[in-house]
Amino acid sequence: GLVPPVFPNLNECVAYEHKDGSLVLNIRGSDKGRRAISISSDQGKTWSNPALDDALPCPSCQASVLRLSENELLFSNPATAFCGSIDTDSRKNMSLALSFDEGATWPVRRVLNPGQSGYSDLAVLKDGSICCVFECGEVFYNKKISFARFTRDWLIQEPDNRQAVGR
Repeated sequence: GLVPPVFPNLNECVAYEHKDGSLVLNIRGSDKGRRAISISSDQGKTWSNPALDDALPCPSCQASVLRLSENELLFSNPATAFCGSIDTDSRKNMSLALSFDEGATWPVRRVLNPGQSGYSDLAVLKDGSICCVFECGEVFYNKKISFARFTRDWLIQEPDNRQAVGR
């Protein structure tokens, strides 16, 4: 099925499954300043009207979602608006957000790279550590590719003790 064209220029989505079996598309909301969400309860045959998620600020850029456990979703993107304003053109502030309620809220947020940042992807290794590969650079967001490896404990601990490894 197709996501209803409520907003123009929605693209570059990432799909995941809710615990109840419904499918979720987390969609790049070009020029919207945040991600759009559409849900299907019939295995993707039909989709809800997309809704902008104010909890997921995003310039016009790809993002990644990963299910960490039955109760946790991890999201990565250059959350420019997390810096204080919605800037739909600038890609910076590569951030992680953690949800404990199927993406309804994202109470845990961490910054991997405060500078220029672009596309990202998430994975979990056999030892349980989490990896994020992402574009970044000093002047241009896509000058190089960086790799960060961290634990769930690092993700949820107090900010003054955080330090990702492997970058």
